[in-house]
Amino acid sequence: MTPEAEPTVVLEQWRGTWTNDDPHANLKDDVVALCVLDPLETLEGLSQSCNVPVGALARYVLTKWATGGSEGMLHVGGTTVERMHQACLAAEEPDLYS
Repeated sequence: MTPEAEPTVVLEQWRGTWTNDDPHANLKDDVVALCVLDPLETLEGLSQSCNVPVGALARYVLTKWATGGSEGMLHVGGTTVERMHQACLAAEEPDLYS
């Protein structure tokens, strides 16, 4: 990929609003809470320490986070995830002995 084709991301603060029944409310709450921090301070320090460009570190961090769920599934396997889901469903059923 040529430098001209490299994607650009603007790090912006966000103070959005949402309804109580928004299925993404937890994510949005986290975004608002963490937007007060400047991740470039950490990346710039790491860049100087490791001699890796800030942009490469940002790409690494975003990719690592974005693929974390998929990577976790690869470690435990699809059948393990299904068994864990079934255990959660069973735990949520009403107690027959109450």
